[in-house]
Amino acid sequence: MASHEAADRNVSGFADYERYDALGLAELVRRRQVSPGDLLQAAIQRVEARNPAVNAVTIPLYDYGRVAIGAGLPDGPFSRRGSRPCR
Repeated sequence: MASHEAADRNVSGFADYERYDALGLAELVRRRQVSPGDLLQAAIQRVEARNPAVNAVTIPLYDYGRVAIGAGLPDGPFSRRGSRPCR
């Protein structure tokens, strides 16, 4: 789903998590339609539900996500604090 379409939808309970790509999810956060903590919780629930079958996450580091959210998020979905522009 394109990010402009994501902006038009109101997400409740976040059952629609899987309908969005990363940019769509970032747009929802930017427009305050969903909180970063809600997104993290939705991702954790999906990992916990599916990981027993695929064993893709061997060391869950969910607390790192909580700490990052608590420290404040960068401006863009793929930006990093302290990064410098490429030359």
